[in-house]
Amino acid sequence: MKKITFWSVARRPQWVFGFFVALLVAFVLGLLATWQWDRGVQSPNNPTEDPVALLSVQQPSTQTVVEANGRMVTVTAKFDNAVFIVADRFQDDRPGYWLSARFIEAQTGAQLFVALGFTENPESFCALNNGCTGSALTDIAIKQNGSEISLDDNVSLLGRFSPPETPNKGDSNVWNRFATMALINTPELDSAGAELFSGFLIQSNLEVAGLETIKTVPAPIDPELNWLNIFYAIEWVFFAGFSVYVWYRLVRDDMERHQDAATEATGVATDSREEAGAKAELSKSSD
Repeated sequence: MKKITFWSVARRPQWVFGFFVALLVAFVLGLLATWQWDRGVQSPNNPTEDPVALLSVQQPSTQTVVEANGRMVTVTAKFDNAVFIVADRFQDDRPGYWLSARFIEAQTGAQLFVALGFTENPESFCALNNGCTGSALTDIAIKQNGSEISLDDNVSLLGRFSPPETPNKGDSNVWNRFATMALINTPELDSAGAELFSGFLIQSNLEVAGLETIKTVPAPIDPELNWLNIFYAIEWVFFAGFSVYVWYRLVRDDMERHQDAATEATGVATDSREEAGAKAELSKSSD
């Protein structure tokens, strides 16, 4: 007689169908677990991405405060005919330079250094623009919201405010660090003792011809955890596994019933053979 095993029972049509039903249930429960997990681990809105007025979070002649560090800010300022280049910059893993300039904030008259754009080849850019001297920017096409503007007037700047970097002067008019305190100590960038914003602005709303807009990344923030939703997600995962286990137990119970029935049938057959043998012995004795 053929031995009855778990897999011989599991391959029967009703249990194959039951297996796919269990998988479907597990899949649906897995979707519910994912949904609960997404609700349990959420990234809150980053407050640094909502622009605020620069003067509301940072004052000139003070150290860069935490509230201003990496914050998107707006400021009205005027170009002050001072241009310089910052090296060792990267954009999309490409090495390059930032063309930068000094602006004067309209309300306080304080100096504000602004990174205007990214270029891989400043020599080429400056060769086309009067050697990147202070007057050069007044001849470059600069657009704001699609319309060409003049830096001779106050302009509204939008960008990310960053803390100063460690000083490290490069060659000529090229700096290897955006160090504001070191910048104002050079004759070409000194503005007669005017106040200074300790950090600098990486502007993002002006389109400077020949330059790429500098890409900035917001400061990371910790996700918010809702432990109740996380617990529900774990529960759904448990239920998904349990649905497959139920199928396994049902198949095993069916296997055991068939094994018991086969054992009982084998026992009956054995008893019948023993009874027949006894009758045959009794008949021979009578003869």
